[in-house]
Amino acid sequence: CIAGITMVALLGALVIEIMHMFSAGVAYFSDVNHMLHNLLTIVVGLEFVRMLIDTTPANILEVLTVAITRHVVLTHEDPLSNLASVACIAGLFAIRRYLIRRSELKEEMVEIE
Repeated sequence: CIAGITMVALLGALVIEIMHMFSAGVAYFSDVNHMLHNLLTIVVGLEFVRMLIDTTPANILEVLTVAITRHVVLTHEDPLSNLASVACIAGLFAIRRYLIRRSELKEEMVEIE
């Protein structure tokens, strides 16, 4: 239920963003930071919906990875914040590699194919 509501809200946000893009024309692309902020927020939301539908440790780690990556791409203010974000992503990869059972990862790969 929550996934459905979130999906409807995200689709609405995507439609609004597309309408804004066409109404603003070339000026929309002049502010790349604003465009990336809106589109990457929708991407994180879609990953969140996927996690709500199929809650597995790997999906949770993917949502966290996408959210942290979004932060790194959009904020360039503090080098220590960027370093912490990169360390968090490395930690998430280590968690995926060493703490998630291989059988769970294989099950996910079979489901995808």
